[in-house]
Amino acid sequence: MKMEKQVEDVKSKRKIIRSLTTKLIPKIECIIKDEYISHEIKIEDLSECKEQLLDKQNTLKELNEKIELLISSEEIEKEAVSSEEYSENIIK
Repeated sequence: MKMEKQVEDVKSKRKIIRSLTTKLIPKIECIIKDEYISHEIKIEDLSECKEQLLDKQNTLKELNEKIELLISSEEIEKEAVSSEEYSENIIK
């Protein structure tokens, strides 16, 4: 039972980070599309967003690795596919 609790705790943290990452994507799109922001400010804002995105990506990778250590080998494939699909969506 303790192992299940650990898995659920890590998955909850991952869910929060995924949500924050998903919210960051429209912000990036808005910066790119905004014609009233100077080029310098766009670069600055996008650089900041890039750092945030990389931090979240690294955190997600760490959480995914923790989950893989806590789950059965049968569940690893499902988790790996889910994680990879989410990562691909971030890149798009």
